[in-house]
Amino acid sequence: MTMYTSTVRLESAGFSFSSGHFTIFSSTERERLHGHRFTVACTMETQVGPEGLSFDYGYYKKILEDLCASVDEYFLLPQYNPHLQVQSEGAYVRCTFSGKTFQLPAEDVQILPISNITVEELSRWVALRLQAICGACFGAHHILSYTVEVASGPGQSASFRFLTGA
Repeated sequence: MTMYTSTVRLESAGFSFSSGHFTIFSSTERERLHGHRFTVACTMETQVGPEGLSFDYGYYKKILEDLCASVDEYFLLPQYNPHLQVQSEGAYVRCTFSGKTFQLPAEDVQILPISNITVEELSRWVALRLQAICGACFGAHHILSYTVEVASGPGQSASFRFLTGA
């Protein structure tokens, strides 16, 4: 049997997280503080070997579950937004936007290395974390590319595609 490519989609109830946030639209406009139950899915373009399989899905499912758990029940703030100043001050995180300052308990906040808390940026963050954790395995598992999709509700999602070079 010759090798061929297939698309594998990984979805699970464990690929979700509840987080608070606000989206920043400009230097003076933002959403109100609110939260979502974000869901994550990962689609992988892979070569199927002569045994009729690509790889053990469980390996990537565990990593995706752990990534979601790492931001579950936190208030998310972007580290790199030009309109938001974020400062860690001991037990608190202060963020200032357009002259208004919010003070949040540090233990309830995750500051992510992204520019905004949007499904676009969250899908890129998950995809790049997956690359950082699994990069060496993509070649061994014959994964040619993968796409991470993050949804903030029905009908509202974004995805980020990563070419692995495998």
